[in-house]
Amino acid sequence: MVFALNGAEALGWRDQGTQPGSAGRLGDRVIGKVAILIAFTALVAVAAAEAATSGAGTDNTRINGPSTRWHAADDCNREAFKKYPDYTQEGAAKRDAYLRQCLRDHHLPPPGNPVQTKPQGQ
Repeated sequence: MVFALNGAEALGWRDQGTQPGSAGRLGDRVIGKVAILIAFTALVAVAAAEAATSGAGTDNTRINGPSTRWHAADDCNREAFKKYPDYTQEGAAKRDAYLRQCLRDHHLPPPGNPVQTKPQGQ
């Protein structure tokens, strides 16, 4: 009961008009209302942060996701060709292994078809 009275008094909810000298309590009421406003603002901020981290709201992963993944896979392919530029079967096997490892490192799916080599004699 003491906490309830002190809490109500701190928030300005106690009946101010029946106490003698209640004119000085006006500041207490303003402080109480400010405390309620601060508490409400904090609650809204926590709810907004929770919504942002849980994925609620607009979801742009369907728009940006494939493009980002494609560019990352293309970068892996470009690195593989820079590292193993020759068109021999041994170079193609090393390039394919490097490409697959790069895609694994970036958490990307493996390529749909293996790296093609030029036929011998061309």
